[in-house]
Amino acid sequence: MKTKFYDHQGEHLIVYFAGWGTPLDAVAHLILPTDHDLLICYDYQDLKLDF
Repeated sequence: MKTKFYDHQGEHLIVYFAGWGTPLDAVAHLILPTDHDLLICYDYQDLKLDF
């Protein structure tokens, strides 16, 4: 699994699991609430997370 992390030093985390074939920019229009970071998970060919 691939991930893209948008770190804004927030106290909260929004995790978005993109659907099959969904590009990363599908959520580019969203405005994050104050104190929130965003983790996008996509490309589920391998379910291993690299953190």
